[in-house]
Amino acid sequence: MMVINMKISNISIIQPNQQYTRLILKNNEVIELYCSCQEAVEKLCIDHGCTLQGCLKASSYLLQSSYKLPIFIASDNYGILVPTHSPYSKKCSWFSLDTLLIYNHRQISSIYHINLSYHIYAVMIQKGIALQQNILERK
Repeated sequence: MMVINMKISNISIIQPNQQYTRLILKNNEVIELYCSCQEAVEKLCIDHGCTLQGCLKASSYLLQSSYKLPIFIASDNYGILVPTHSPYSKKCSWFSLDTLLIYNHRQISSIYHINLSYHIYAVMIQKGIALQQNILERK
């Protein structure tokens, strides 16, 4: 099993490509992972002591929702990843919440070459912040 040995705070986006997954870091470095995007997120979860299924179940409980749930992986404020589609979809990219908060939807579309409508962008931020606030209230 491949290990993605890095801090979650260094990641901007985990993005599927035709034959591999692109891991784009905050310094704009691109790492190609020869696995699906879902497998990359699962491995990132495992490297931080959790599973994707466990993270999704916790988010579902905390947000009382079940659709396109953000996940909390690490114990810092940068540990929230927000999906663009269902986490099990081959089209799903995962953005770090702080990347979504830094750039507007047009910048994200331009920088990361992803078609992201304002509505989807706004919902992603709303869900990510709701999860972050829910977790902070419990600490």
